[in-house]
Amino acid sequence: MNEVNNLLGQQVKLAENTVSDLQQAAEQARLAYKHDMAIAGYNQALDLLYANAHPVDTVMEYNLLAGRAACHGQLGDLQAQAADLDAMVKLAEKTGDVARQIEAINLMVEVANRLGNSAQAQQAAEVAVELARELGDRKLEADSLTALGQAYYALSEYSSAEKVHEQALSLYRDLADMAGVARNLWDLGSIAMVAGRAVEAEEFLNDALILYRTLGDRTGEANTLIVLGNAASDYAQRRDLYEAALRIFEAIGNRERQVVLYNNLALVYWSLGLYGRARDYAAQAVGIARDMQALYFLSNTLDALGRAYLGLEAYDQAQQVLDEGLALAREISDRWSESFYELMLGWVALAQQQPQQAKTRFETADQLFDELGMGPEQATALAWLGAAHLALDDWSTAFYFTNKATTQMKEIGATGEYPPQETWWLHYQVLSHNQANPAQFVVQPQDSDDVIWTCLDQARDTMMTGIATISDEGLRRNYLNKVKVNSQIVDEWTRQATQRKVSLTALTEAARAGNIDDQLKRMLDIGVRMTLRGEAATLHKFIMDEVVELSGAERAFLVLRQEPAGPEPWGVMASSGIASKAMTSVKKQADPILDRIATSHQAVLLEDVADPLSPPGQVPELARRSVLAIPMISRSQLMGIIYADMRLINGRFVQADVDLLTVLANQAAAALENAAWARTLEQRVDERTAELTTINSISQALVSELDLEAVIELVGEKLREIFAVETVYLGLYDPVNEKIHFAYNYYHGQRYHDMTINYGEGLASKVIETRRPMLINKNVIQHYIEFNVEANDFPAKSYLSVPITVSDSGSQSGQAVIGVISVQSIKQEGRFDEADLRLLTTIAANVGVAIQKARLFEETQQAKNVAEATAEELAETLDHLRATQGQLIQSEKMAALGQLIAGIAHEVNTPLGAIRASIGNISHALNDSIRQLPELFKRLSPEQEKDFFALLDKALTSEVTLSSREERKAKRALRSHLEDLDLAEADLIADTLADMGVYDDVDAFIPLFQSGDISFILQAAYNLSSQQKNSQNITTAVERASKVVFALKSYARYGQSETMIEADVTEGIDVVLTIYHNQLKRGIDVTKNYGPVSKILCLPDELNQVWTNLIHNAIQAMDNQGELEINVFQDNSHVVVQITDSGPGIPDEIKPRIFEPFFTTKPAGEGSGLGLDIVRKIVEKHEGKIEVDSRPGRTTFSVLLPVRI
Repeated sequence: MNEVNNLLGQQVKLAENTVSDLQQAAEQARLAYKHDMAIAGYNQALDLLYANAHPVDTVMEYNLLAGRAACHGQLGDLQAQAADLDAMVKLAEKTGDVARQIEAINLMVEVANRLGNSAQAQQAAEVAVELARELGDRKLEADSLTALGQAYYALSEYSSAEKVHEQALSLYRDLADMAGVARNLWDLGSIAMVAGRAVEAEEFLNDALILYRTLGDRTGEANTLIVLGNAASDYAQRRDLYEAALRIFEAIGNRERQVVLYNNLALVYWSLGLYGRARDYAAQAVGIARDMQALYFLSNTLDALGRAYLGLEAYDQAQQVLDEGLALAREISDRWSESFYELMLGWVALAQQQPQQAKTRFETADQLFDELGMGPEQATALAWLGAAHLALDDWSTAFYFTNKATTQMKEIGATGEYPPQETWWLHYQVLSHNQANPAQFVVQPQDSDDVIWTCLDQARDTMMTGIATISDEGLRRNYLNKVKVNSQIVDEWTRQATQRKVSLTALTEAARAGNIDDQLKRMLDIGVRMTLRGEAATLHKFIMDEVVELSGAERAFLVLRQEPAGPEPWGVMASSGIASKAMTSVKKQADPILDRIATSHQAVLLEDVADPLSPPGQVPELARRSVLAIPMISRSQLMGIIYADMRLINGRFVQADVDLLTVLANQAAAALENAAWARTLEQRVDERTAELTTINSISQALVSELDLEAVIELVGEKLREIFAVETVYLGLYDPVNEKIHFAYNYYHGQRYHDMTINYGEGLASKVIETRRPMLINKNVIQHYIEFNVEANDFPAKSYLSVPITVSDSGSQSGQAVIGVISVQSIKQEGRFDEADLRLLTTIAANVGVAIQKARLFEETQQAKNVAEATAEELAETLDHLRATQGQLIQSEKMAALGQLIAGIAHEVNTPLGAIRASIGNISHALNDSIRQLPELFKRLSPEQEKDFFALLDKALTSEVTLSSREERKAKRALRSHLEDLDLAEADLIADTLADMGVYDDVDAFIPLFQSGDISFILQAAYNLSSQQKNSQNITTAVERASKVVFALKSYARYGQSETMIEADVTEGIDVVLTIYHNQLKRGIDVTKNYGPVSKILCLPDELNQVWTNLIHNAIQAMDNQGELEINVFQDNSHVVVQITDSGPGIPDEIKPRIFEPFFTTKPAGEGSGLGLDIVRKIVEKHEGKIEVDSRPGRTTFSVLLPVRI
């Protein structure tokens, strides 16, 4: 999205951007739901199009208008969308593009319907149909008929709508346009539904569903599921259909339809009284609508969120949401939503004891519902208007409105957005409120009681009608006890019926058995969603929500076993339907049941339990409860218990509930265990991350330290910092003298030096002896006794030691112990844990490597002197070994080794000399710069100062490397150019610039070069740039020396073992090239062509001898001047190495003899004639072969080595 922001931002500024660039950026913003930004992009594109294009590109103009119209629609600005569509129609008409004209009209029809201008939509659609018929385009005709049908549908002219949709359906079938067929089946199903032909509607919609699935049109499939859900009177079926559609839209990423479905699900759960769930779904819908900047959707979704908050009695939050929704509905002229917001804001005012404000809100809602023809909703508003008057103590007016509401409800005979029983309940409250004053009744006083009872029974009957279609028993119970008005009706009707001795069976009808397939699918879905929740807190709430939704419990809670166990074994993790102040009492009442389950691990079902919290004298069906408690078991362990209960009036739990919640409890136990495991894993990852951070900090510190004493000091100080304990030591083991020398010793808060103990004393000796870490968190003194070692005067209370090991091929285990690291606390037991042990072990491994590296560095430092001192001895030894062939072969190897050592000495000396020279140059340049800089900045003007730094930056960033000849040529060209510019100091400037590495593009600095102080300025620039270049020289020299040392170690690392190992031949070749670098660089160009090759089983040190001899011979053959080419590739089962030189070649007459022992073409005393003989024997020892191809100017030795596993 940042790319879109940046692109649009740049296009505001840059006039040269094309219209298509702006269109592309706007499209990207639209697809990212940044509709405001997209509209700005379309506006810029249109402005640029109108300003620059003559004539205007009408196709581009049409497409830009279409994109902007779509964005206006998403933002809910239907008027602006309609204006753009109208412009598109006129543009298409002007250009004679009838097809586009029809397309734009059909889009206008949809917008006009949404604006409430359905008559205008009908007229426009009829025009589109006529145009399509005149054009003879049957596809456009079918599209236009579809739009016309939708206009008729919006006008409630269902017969006309059905007729044109049937025509469109016929055309689409003739055209074999199955997408069009499916769409019109969908429309016909919607018409049949509102016409009350439910069976026919279902047939149409199911046919559309099958067709969409056949076409793979997941959007059409999901939209059909939505309509089927809208038609379903069974809330369980409606929920399942919406969820299925939601899964599709989530999978394909259609966020707009996700908003619709989250909102629909919120309304389903609101209707069932599951207000928490409703809030969660509505909040998701609102969040996506905000992100999409879809104001029309936001207006609808805020409605659902406000309802949920009202159900939760969160009136402040409801007020905030509903105020926003009302303002938005007015902004986008959404009068339908505006009417609902007015009604709900009246509820908020009434709940907040503001009846006058509530009355005003209800009056406005009544007027809007009346204007919109929404009879059932108007009846609801009238009933609440009566409630407001009742709160104002105006009984007669209250009676007038509630009576009018019930009358209107009976006349309409249909239900709307709100439960119709609420209207009867509000009328009942008004009647009951004034029962003490029968003179105001419109019936005879002796009949008043019957009138009131009839009203209450009508509320019950209407409520039971609403519940009749719910197939899911849990949802039926929720509908009764969670929907606030239903719960009130149930309580009051039960009390009144008991007094009247009326049977309660009208409320306590037999529960329905759930569909086992539906329940199984539901449980599988719950299990999947439960698994996806990783955090325990959200998982607890999710489990509680599912318990309530599945069982219909009035009250429920989830307890988990407390770890570690305390006086209270169970902790309440989540609850539902229980006020926080009542939780302790409810839990105490349930404790015997929890204890019973803790012992038996079996579910408990109690059908008739007294509720001690119930008021005295309460009706039994309201005072006694059905109780169900289910154990949560995972891997035979009781993790927790799910408790649920409900008053008998709302039903009784049965075995089916036990079975259902047992499945849920098992899923919940597994999910909670997984969440705990994931939490533990996260903690371990965090701990491991902290360990690795610590290890990394130590490793980074060690990597650049090669002095042994410094390494030990650094490690000791780091350990003190990390562990913050009173004793830290690092001991080095001397096996020859059987001593342990404590190179770092911090004991009881004080530093000690030069302390040594005999091997065998102290616990440190035991760690070295056993080669194992030692962690003791208590009774440390006891371990001294067990190990039979003498304790010091103040033994630690916690002790942790680990051995320091290094690789040792001579050891049976492959590791040698060279020391011990220990951290100890003298104050605290239990100070260390497994994480500390793991951390210290890893640090010890790094320390071992660092110590080994420091020692190796010391040895390497001595290598040069040792090599030079032994070179003469090796030469003398060679003379004595020439007596026999075996001696001569050995002499050949030793001569090569001596030669390599001499070369290495030179290789090490060369970078050291470069470093010394560069340091001197830096020192000289730095001294000059320190003297020059103050004076320089006094002399430079601001413009010159800017040019000076630009010149310096050019010099510092120059990567040009020229030969001496190329440099002289470049300098002459630069001098000539400067002289052409009449610069007085052209020679000086050219020389200095060349020294700084600047050879071209200098015209920008001409004003600086014209300065009278140019000599002083250039000298200052040269001094500054030379410091950087000399620093680079030092870096290069250090890297070169490091590479030579590494090559020497690699050359010698395999020793004289006769055991073949797997190795890469290219590594050995590179080692030899590194060692011969000094000779090669004097005049030989080396080309390496390495292809992918397998490792081979070989003796790497002997193959290094092969490469050494062949490369050395090539250098001598070329007399240190020419080209050396090395090719490595794999040919079937062989690795092939070819070494080619550009020397004079091998004469044909001697070529057959070159591999013979003692044959040489060199003068006496310069060669033994055994080099190639040794090469041949080594290659044959590897079951390979060596070949030579030579002609003047090109000689190639090819070595073929078998790939063996």
